[in-house]
Amino acid sequence: MKYCLLSLLLSLPAAADTLSQRVDDSGVSHLSDVPHPHTERASDHQQAAGIAVGSSPMAAAPPLPITNYRVTFNSPRDGDTLCSQQGNVSLSAALDPLPEYYQLELWLDGQAAARVSNSPRLTLENLASEQYQAFFKLLDKNGKFLAESSTITFYLRRARVGQASQAAP
Repeated sequence: MKYCLLSLLLSLPAAADTLSQRVDDSGVSHLSDVPHPHTERASDHQQAAGIAVGSSPMAAAPPLPITNYRVTFNSPRDGDTLCSQQGNVSLSAALDPLPEYYQLELWLDGQAAARVSNSPRLTLENLASEQYQAFFKLLDKNGKFLAESSTITFYLRRARVGQASQAAP
């Protein structure tokens, strides 16, 4: 029995010499003892890298860190009524964590309204007096989506200079 177990253990490095390795379209590495088209022998790859064949399993690459970004409105707040003679509205966001480089895109009533780079603030000019729904999208430097704020509703009232106030009946 000892000799069977010993011969089995001694044959393992030889079996490891016939492994094939391939990387699929998603970048996942696959090892198999059955050759697959477009593969290379794992032992050739390991020997070229200076790894002893059969001495230890291949180490998997460490996973890339995933950052969960949060975007929230600083101003205006949900339900705020803003007054501006010119119809200008300043909006600002809080980002957590703050990316090294980013783009902040404002969506107003379902349409992209403005985009700024590396700034949590932007100003819209000459808006009409009405109700608006807004949210921010956080994008990386290549325009890839990172996070989105919740939608807020704010109201804009434009007062005209010299407008007489009307008495309520």
